[in-house]
Amino acid sequence: MDESYWLRDDHPERKRDDVMAYLRAEQAYTEAMLARQAPLEARLLGEIRGRIKEDDSTPPQHDRGWWYWQSFREGAEYATWMRRRGGPAGPDAGAPDETMLDGNALARGHAFFRISAAEVSPDGAMVAWTEDTVGRRGHSLRIRDLRTGRDLADRVEGTLEPVVWAADGRSLFYMRQDPVLLQSGPVCRHVLGTPASADAVVHDEADETLFTEIEASADSRHLLVEMEGYDTSELRALPLDRPTEPLRVVIPREPGVRSYADHLDGRWVIRTNRDARNFRLMVAADDAVADRARWTELVPHRADASLDGFALLRGGVAVAERAEANARVRRVPWSGGAGTVVPTREAAFAMDLAANPAPATPAVRVTYTSMVTPRTVIDVDLATGAQAVRKVQPVVGYDPLEFASARAWAPSRDGKRIPVSICWK
Repeated sequence: MDESYWLRDDHPERKRDDVMAYLRAEQAYTEAMLARQAPLEARLLGEIRGRIKEDDSTPPQHDRGWWYWQSFREGAEYATWMRRRGGPAGPDAGAPDETMLDGNALARGHAFFRISAAEVSPDGAMVAWTEDTVGRRGHSLRIRDLRTGRDLADRVEGTLEPVVWAADGRSLFYMRQDPVLLQSGPVCRHVLGTPASADAVVHDEADETLFTEIEASADSRHLLVEMEGYDTSELRALPLDRPTEPLRVVIPREPGVRSYADHLDGRWVIRTNRDARNFRLMVAADDAVADRARWTELVPHRADASLDGFALLRGGVAVAERAEANARVRRVPWSGGAGTVVPTREAAFAMDLAANPAPATPAVRVTYTSMVTPRTVIDVDLATGAQAVRKVQPVVGYDPLEFASARAWAPSRDGKRIPVSICWK
């Protein structure tokens, strides 16, 4: 018996008076019990903020004729989303910096504010973003004309984070939030200039045990709609240059099998645990993806490493894996095989794939951190393995040379090795 079940109240706007009275009483009790800790809280908050370099920015990243980054002003709470024209080699010298979204201006009047996603249309003319002003993942989808700086009247309430543009730059895809479960609801298509009530439902998952996600494929040719549960998954897709077409099943759901796929240059790459407990990568041409017998192996299964993700670029495939208790990245050529692990200098660390929106880029962007190394953004050349550090997160007053870290292994009673990460000054 759940003694707290009476507190459940799924009304979307007004909660019951007895529920709210109880919650306010609990809040008042908490504040009274922790009142003597207020000076310590203020000191700790001051120490944390004192380590943050407030006037900072993220490393720029190229995508379809523009360089994008986020900047932070001293004393400001939120990022400003910026861009500048340029080619793959770098921004144009004479091009001005353009402000797409100022989070500080958008946050005015809200006790809570967060921009969860910001996506520029294929022609660079519009930016669509989702903002949460409540803190329960209930977002508003908004669109701004970057040529004029004016916000369109189009606005969709009650969405989740992701948004994907169609190739026409006039329609986009989003997910509604289930008002009761607060998780993924139906996938919808919105056409600029039309009311949200007229938005078409692209997919409405009937199985409430599955979570739905949407994204564009690596080559921006497909909308990918993925349904995932504890022991199954399904992938559907539609061509972004024909946004009104129905979704087609790319990889059907099957009990006990989880498969995830992306698309680049006429082929699907599939990460699957079929006959591979720790996952492996398979590849299939467009006309062969429906026939598993025609899949070929790109990266084999390994008993000593789990294959956790991948990024597709024309120069090769970057694989995120976990081995020896570390998250790391491996470079794999399109010809397949084991590939080469991106080397690191520390024994205990975490390296993961960052966003890689431009498949023509010769380098894959990764993030790296450890107990003594602040978050570092690195571009790794897929052909040569050469590393270019693009950004080291500054930490005010911190000198990494004063600290060291190591990895030790402790034996357990059942014979397993337990990783122990150690840091000292």
